[in-house]
Amino acid sequence: MSSSDTTSDLSQLIRYSLTIDNLSDEQSVGRARAALTGLTLIVDQIEAGTPGRAEVATMHAETPGTDDIRLALRAEGFELLDISRQVG
Repeated sequence: MSSSDTTSDLSQLIRYSLTIDNLSDEQSVGRARAALTGLTLIVDQIEAGTPGRAEVATMHAETPGTDDIRLALRAEGFELLDISRQVG
């Protein structure tokens, strides 16, 4: 069952693991962090690399969604290569 199929998700921590292209240096890490926190996500980890990776979390299942995250990163010049979602 998908984690978005239950209303109990509305009060649980939602974690996202992101794989991000173009996250290559400290300046780009700062821009990506700002884009993600601008969505009210808690940034647990973010690191540059080929590709870069980030671990973020939120307390609400409805927003931000994967499309919101993808668009916010794209607006800063990043491409979201992969995203996974875990409840709890």
